[in-house]
Amino acid sequence: MAIGDQIRTLQTRTTGPYMEAKIRKRRVVQTGETSCTFWEANDYGVGIKPFVGERWCECTSACFLIWASGVVREGGRMGIHRLFWEGSEFGQLPPADARERYKMAQDHFTSYLKRLDVPQTIIDRLFATDSRSMYYLTWPEMELMQSTPYVEEMTYSRCGKSKKESMSAKNNWTMTEDTVHVECYRSILKQILADGAKDYLEKYGR
Repeated sequence: MAIGDQIRTLQTRTTGPYMEAKIRKRRVVQTGETSCTFWEANDYGVGIKPFVGERWCECTSACFLIWASGVVREGGRMGIHRLFWEGSEFGQLPPADARERYKMAQDHFTSYLKRLDVPQTIIDRLFATDSRSMYYLTWPEMELMQSTPYVEEMTYSRCGKSKKESMSAKNNWTMTEDTVHVECYRSILKQILADGAKDYLEKYGR
């Protein structure tokens, strides 16, 4: 949560893993492998370096809180579960004390998630998943998490609708990007990030 607070103050973008997919018989089919993408310096400047199918390419549990702190969130593979206490102390409490302690922690946790604009349906699903299990958000749930209404409406108002086109080539994704729209959208993000950097320095700077 402390890391998430800093990310939210910065008003920055967070990126998580995606599920790899192919187009087969005009349908999108997931391969079951995750994909993590990083920016890496090379001889020509900075390029994209993807990692597919790596075991570490996951974002679950506490990682979800960090990812959800982004003002703009990108990704397609997030795992959630309810909070818990390490060790056996909690299990040794009288039921009434355990209920009260859990309620206080749950209220604090829920309040934090609401500050991040996490939809109530996802909060409910999180607390319905026991701490020894993992629930992976469906794509419609990921779309709920990726939506930042005020940024989207600013973009529509200032930049219009994107003319980007997606298509398949040899069962792989290809895309014709609307570069004018991309630059307009980036100008909005730069303004948001500049405000966030100012707030961050005022709060955490020395």
